[in-house]
Amino acid sequence: PAVRPFELLDNYLGENYNPYQDSHYELGTRHMDALRSLYLPQLDTPSLIYLLQQTGDEVLPFQQAVKYYSQCKQHVEFGGDHSFIGFEQTFASIVDFLKIT
Repeated sequence: PAVRPFELLDNYLGENYNPYQDSHYELGTRHMDALRSLYLPQLDTPSLIYLLQQTGDEVLPFQQAVKYYSQCKQHVEFGGDHSFIGFEQTFASIVDFLKIT
């Protein structure tokens, strides 16, 4: 999860290239303002959120997510990366959290 994307993306202001869609785009301050306006200093219903996090995430600071989602159910694993290695091993806990039968 990107807890504070308006800080994470600050270094990408200006012209950018998306290699997956082969397109150029511009990230402007209006986009950052929009992201900032969506930020909730405190979650309204933390019981509805299940954080799946690996400490080796090279993109998002895992400590920030663990702290921000501290009132939520959490599954934090040592190591891994941003792709959440071994995600399929968490299916049972996800199904249980969502109460899917």
